[in-house]
Amino acid sequence: MNYKNKYGFLFLLIIWSVNTIAQVVATKETFPNGDAEITIIVDLKLATDGRASGLLGKTSDIYLWSGAGDEATGNAFKYTSADQINFNAPYEPGKMTSLGNDKWSISINPRKYYKVPDNVTIKRLGMVIKNGSGNAQTEDLFLELFDGSLNMKILKPDNYFYLAKEKESFDLKLIVSKTANITIQTGVTMPDYTIRNYTLGEFNNVDSLDTKIILAKINDTRITGMTLYVKIIARTATEMKEETIQLVIYPNIEIAKIPANIRLGVNYINESEIIFSFLAPQKKFIYLLSEFNNFTKSDESLMKKDLDSNIFWLKVNLENAFQGHELIYQFLVDGTLVVPDPFAEKILDSNFDKFIPTSTYPNLRSVIQNSQGIFSTFQTNQKPFEWKTTNFTRPKSEQLIVYELLIRDFTAEGTFKAAQEKIPYLKNLGINAIELMPVSEFTANDSWGYNPTFYQAVDKAYGTKDDLKNLIDECHKNGMAVIIDMVLNQADEAFPYVQMYKDGTNIAKDSPFFNVTATHPFNVFRDFNHESIYTQSLVDQVNKYWLEEFKIDGFRFDLSKGFTQTKNTDVEKWSASKLGLRACHTISR
Repeated sequence: MNYKNKYGFLFLLIIWSVNTIAQVVATKETFPNGDAEITIIVDLKLATDGRASGLLGKTSDIYLWSGAGDEATGNAFKYTSADQINFNAPYEPGKMTSLGNDKWSISINPRKYYKVPDNVTIKRLGMVIKNGSGNAQTEDLFLELFDGSLNMKILKPDNYFYLAKEKESFDLKLIVSKTANITIQTGVTMPDYTIRNYTLGEFNNVDSLDTKIILAKINDTRITGMTLYVKIIARTATEMKEETIQLVIYPNIEIAKIPANIRLGVNYINESEIIFSFLAPQKKFIYLLSEFNNFTKSDESLMKKDLDSNIFWLKVNLENAFQGHELIYQFLVDGTLVVPDPFAEKILDSNFDKFIPTSTYPNLRSVIQNSQGIFSTFQTNQKPFEWKTTNFTRPKSEQLIVYELLIRDFTAEGTFKAAQEKIPYLKNLGINAIELMPVSEFTANDSWGYNPTFYQAVDKAYGTKDDLKNLIDECHKNGMAVIIDMVLNQADEAFPYVQMYKDGTNIAKDSPFFNVTATHPFNVFRDFNHESIYTQSLVDQVNKYWLEEFKIDGFRFDLSKGFTQTKNTDVEKWSASKLGLRACHTISR
């Protein structure tokens, strides 16, 4: 029987809606089973494989190429139809029906369709959506199937997550696969650090639930800024199923104007005082987590917000024990996502730093024990770099003789130091400028650099920032300008602003920095929206940083024609546009 509750229960929090994670593949059935007919529905607009663009706008010629698996995480194509053998030809049993707006469906009984033995439980399906000739397709897609046991799905709140305040309410909506008794509980951390469980509601003999949870203090326990979990337990006479909703409680942030002349990132006021600044449009609250505060979410680590600029900031006074030491820090955004500083001047990457030789980067510290991911770093009392050449005169733009140079391939060592030793060779060639292919941090350690992740951090696979400065200084000493390849058309997945503004696997429609779909035909990775004031602010700071900190002489802006919101898929027109050369050299003045 369907039961709809008309009243609420005590708990504690508000809630801003969070975008539902859009799925490429779904089913008409709530609990699809391998032994019954299911209707598979795919939304091709959500596919991430670039080849899927050839499937968009069609009214026919769309096919399911698929298989079934008997493991939750194993081979999802273990069982396939015997006649599904030629990917480059239409597969008629898999012909799909258009639902309009690039959505397609097909109904199958998995056991019969894939001829899976009766004694095998089908755990999931694997599939690719393609056209008849197979020259356009999606990425591999997967669909979880349910067996006949008790299951439960939370329909609200979206993504099993809610961002909330005290004394308000949120809707809880769920469905179970069998009639069951439902208990709703929460665990609250008490002042003595014990966990106390509170029952928020009990419902008997229901197959669905639609209720409202009222948020109020529990025994006067302070919950502002806390993360709580609501547990929903479904029970039958013989089975039990649990699901958990995460509730992040909105803290009371201080609204304050950011001090003048503070740039984004880390600002060293003196040997102990630092101001951290983080541009985060649309975000509600941010904590600064670092070694100096034991990565603790507290009132002291909660950043202030400047409403006019959408900048969060925090002034920190370091204890003596932390001064002059390289320290790790990150930002906790809206209580759910931890990211490094997008304007970090150095990052540590637990996945790739271990492969950098000590000869390339001596004394490279590791991240904290048992931690994974990317961390930004800062350090007070850093020794200033001593520039030896202070009177270099740049050659005129029309007189440039440029040597393009990829640090990775220019020498056997592939480092800034090794490249510096080759300056006499370059000078003998008669050049008066070198153009360094991208040297800011990119994904992994082996790349041309066009997959940027941190624009103000020198990629450690090439050496230290002082190694790069020495190379630039020596070039200036020998009369050579230094131009760097700056990749501001796109960013790779690890860039914090990509992570912060996503809807599932896609860029969110309201992202302040990126386009959901690139506006031009040559894009790779995530496409910047260059008409956004936030992107423009990022570009201005990044360029100024390299001009002032590294004394570089100019930029080659990669894929400069991408700096537009005018959509153009006509390659010939795009190439003939007034933006000029695809790569442009700009000498700073």
